[in-house]
Amino acid sequence: MSTLLAKPSLRHSVSEWNSNNQQLSATAEHERYVSNVIRQEGRSLRNETNCKTTCDDTDTSRRLSDRAWNVARWKETLETCAQKVDEEMDALTLCKEQTEQALAATSVPLEVSSECLTLRDSRRGFELAHDPVDVQLKKEVELIERVQQVLQQHIEKAFEHLCVLQENRHQLTGDIQNKMDALDIDMSCLSLTIKSPQISLKTNPIRIPPGSSTPQEWLQFSQYNVACAQEAMQVSQQMREDMSLTRAQV
Repeated sequence: MSTLLAKPSLRHSVSEWNSNNQQLSATAEHERYVSNVIRQEGRSLRNETNCKTTCDDTDTSRRLSDRAWNVARWKETLETCAQKVDEEMDALTLCKEQTEQALAATSVPLEVSSECLTLRDSRRGFELAHDPVDVQLKKEVELIERVQQVLQQHIEKAFEHLCVLQENRHQLTGDIQNKMDALDIDMSCLSLTIKSPQISLKTNPIRIPPGSSTPQEWLQFSQYNVACAQEAMQVSQQMREDMSLTRAQV
């Protein structure tokens, strides 16, 4: 039985063998070079990202700290203004009560003068004369009634203005509460780090929520509340001076 001989494989020359090995070595060396370049670029990108993240974090913390300080400063301003409004409301209330007492005090003199006129009207015949006493009594009645009218007007205006001051106080209270809430949030944000628990990426974190105000609008709102309160307090002070002057003239 004859034996089948295998077909001899293609043989290469020594130079081809050397050339192939050199090519494999060159390819491997190139791959190592590319890998090293990629690793270097990755390391550089990581370092650059870390530096930028650190710088951005520092800048954001500084801005947030400045914002928190600004909010705290305005909160104190609003609280001071609210305290002054409370004091002015107390002062106006006291002045109103004193004016009410002055008004009540005119009742007896008016009753006396009116009663005198009534009694004198009961005179008979020629005794029912329009004498200087009648003239003086009628002047007293008219004067007291005018004083009562002025005092009553002061009281009504004071009551109305107390409502205005109360509304200003309400606006200040709401603004103060909003500042306190904002300050709590800002301070919580300042305390966060990359190692803080329960933090995660949020969808579209740079979006601006509907109804948001600009920093200028935010400032103008608080300035307006303070300005309105100060104007109302000035009016109240003038009212108190007018009431005091009227009471002194009674």
